[in-house]
Amino acid sequence: DEAGRLRAGGVLLRLRRTPEGGRLTYKGPRLEGGPVKARQEIEVAVPEPDTLQSLLAALGLKPVFRYQKYRESYAWKDVEIVVDETPVGTFLEIEGPEETIHAAAAALGYRPADYITASYGELFAASGGKGDMMFADK
Repeated sequence: DEAGRLRAGGVLLRLRRTPEGGRLTYKGPRLEGGPVKARQEIEVAVPEPDTLQSLLAALGLKPVFRYQKYRESYAWKDVEIVVDETPVGTFLEIEGPEETIHAAAAALGYRPADYITASYGELFAASGGKGDMMFADK
């Protein structure tokens, strides 16, 4: 939003384009405590992401950060395990109930001390990146 209220409140809207159309996700403020990143998420399928982007712009919402990634997804028990290739590195993300996240991480050889809870935007900024996080050759 133009006044920056969403960002100031730790809230974001993400419009993701997929081969099937797109997904709009509301991400609430981060919930404090524990070694995993947790926040409320509400997601809806969007058949026409370009039209939705125009609607959001008409409401005063403009993109503040764009990034590219290539994702492979896997299911294990009741978690989703994804491997994201980004311009700043390749990352493993595990989504699901906290106890199952820890079990999946342990099965893959990781401990809570290994967890990274920074967002891709934060990782990009920490690497010295400016603007959008896009692959140079894409």
